[in-house]
Amino acid sequence: WPATNAPTLLDGNWHQVTCVRRWSSVSSADLELWVNGTLIATETSNLRTNMWTEYWSDWSGFPSGQGGWFWGAEKQAAIGILPQYEDYKGLVDEIRFWSRAKTSQELEEDWDAPVTGSETGLIGWYTFSEGAGTSTCNDLNAGSDCISLVLTDAANWSIDDAPIGGPPGPAFVYVDFNAAPGGDGTQAFPFNTFNDGVNAAPPGAIVVIAPGTSTETSVVAKPLTLVNGNAAAGPVRIVVPTLRSLPALQASTGFITTP
Repeated sequence: WPATNAPTLLDGNWHQVTCVRRWSSVSSADLELWVNGTLIATETSNLRTNMWTEYWSDWSGFPSGQGGWFWGAEKQAAIGILPQYEDYKGLVDEIRFWSRAKTSQELEEDWDAPVTGSETGLIGWYTFSEGAGTSTCNDLNAGSDCISLVLTDAANWSIDDAPIGGPPGPAFVYVDFNAAPGGDGTQAFPFNTFNDGVNAAPPGAIVVIAPGTSTETSVVAKPLTLVNGNAAAGPVRIVVPTLRSLPALQASTGFITTP
């Protein structure tokens, strides 16, 4: 099911998305979605399906060509059978597979860190460094474990690189207290609560706030820059209860911070 509070990725910046299956009991697992070091959504599964034996090693009953896994498209749409599903339109710089569920601290602090190939649990590292052709291969296995780039134009390899190991361009999240509920945080569809904006914003994001009469109590536990989105309507008042919380907060002109 779609994650209802997922931040938009349609801002022209690079993003890091992590999907985790974490064992939570003897027979169940927690499925987690992380974007740029922020936990976006969780779902509990009462199964611990062995994906290899259940799906990848034998896809009997499915149309020819659907063995393995698919990235960026519904599987039948990817091979041209179903036309009604959208596919991913954008760039991919790295895909990594791990044999362990990384800790929350790792996912929060090291989400944009580069890898060397010797990390514990790293079993698949695809850097798309070929620069041409219709496949990309696992850098950890001497050109093996290759991914076919199905229905991809072989001439459309990009020379762009994600800023791995460095900060991406600032993400923008918009908050307008007068907006309709259910926005996605973009300028066209802003969140209508400050808490929704803070929760969805990745670390280092710029949160643009249109002043309003709303009063909220929020905990800002990651670095954010708060910007007054409509100075003509008056300042937004941000009350910081203790000085210890100030290092995580940057306030632009038009905001008032008080200890």
